[in-house]
Amino acid sequence: MLDDFFQEGRVARPKSPVTGADLALAFGLPRGPLVGRLLERLAEAVADGQVQSRKEALVLAAEWLARDS
Repeated sequence: MLDDFFQEGRVARPKSPVTGADLALAFGLPRGPLVGRLLERLAEAVADGQVQSRKEALVLAAEWLARDS
């Protein structure tokens, strides 16, 4: 897999188990930059192995929102 990555120059982007619409609905957020930032952070958490399910993604997003507000 790493050989393919380096030979083809592709970057595998992990996908969040939730969408922006999921986040907006779950937390009453307007669509916008905040939702985008949450999705970016969740994609990183998926890549790091911290998040594997929709439930884990929503719990982590809730923690970030509580901490950052």
